[in-house]
Amino acid sequence: FMELTLFQNNDQLNLRFFSKHYKKAQLFLYDVTGKKVFEKSISVNEGINYNSVNCSGFASGMYFVRVDGVKGELRGRIVIE
Repeated sequence: FMELTLFQNNDQLNLRFFSKHYKKAQLFLYDVTGKKVFEKSISVNEGINYNSVNCSGFASGMYFVRVDGVKGELRGRIVIE
């Protein structure tokens, strides 16, 4: 069982999740209309993983986060201030 934890610290959107495997994954952010606003490849390590996205250029509002490739996918949502 893996949980995606999301929090904002100033201009950084921070992600934390656990994985049992080392692999490559894709990180996606979508706005409330479902439009993809951000994508990047990330390396996932065994254990707790941390990643961040500079969100200074994003409009305030709700965003949906998806990480593909981590034994299925992780999903979460966050309100960016």
